[in-house]
Amino acid sequence: LAVGAAGAAGSYPFLLVCGFFLGIAGTIFAVGIPFANSWYEASRRGFATGVFGMGMVGTALSAFFTPRFVRWFGLFTTHVIVAIALALTAVACVLVMRNSPNFTPNTDRVVPKLVVAAKLPVTWEMSFLYAVVFGGFVAFSNYLPTYIKTIYGFSAVDAGARTAGFALAAVLARPVGGALADRIAPKYVVLASF
Repeated sequence: LAVGAAGAAGSYPFLLVCGFFLGIAGTIFAVGIPFANSWYEASRRGFATGVFGMGMVGTALSAFFTPRFVRWFGLFTTHVIVAIALALTAVACVLVMRNSPNFTPNTDRVVPKLVVAAKLPVTWEMSFLYAVVFGGFVAFSNYLPTYIKTIYGFSAVDAGARTAGFALAAVLARPVGGALADRIAPKYVVLASF
């Protein structure tokens, strides 16, 4: 709602502040991975996290519906519609989701674990790979509508539909990559992906 208010007000500084808080909420992805993992044995976790990652279908839905909703209802009302959909999803999660019986909270202090992880070369290698892959996906998903409009002259609605196709393809590939990582050494799946 705040992002919609910033857009309606035409305030870029307010948009940056709202984007910061939206980024904090976006860390739910990092919370969801161990949540999904705890329900499956190690040999099925690649597929499980791939299915969990399909939640990124919201990117495709947003690219497809947002330009249409803005045209039909206006900018701020579109943000209200999305906020209602997110609130309904949150209510469904509260009512349906439960921790795995195998879940045990990690009560170790975080800072010492971060220090140990920062000393491992694999931490930096995987962070770089994740930044390129996921950062590339997010950047391309955001930029693709503008690119399609500018280069090919499509309307915002048509550019959004084509961007939705790109995002949908990426979403459908996630469980495939996860299932492959359950059967082959994950490093080879990563290397083949690159």
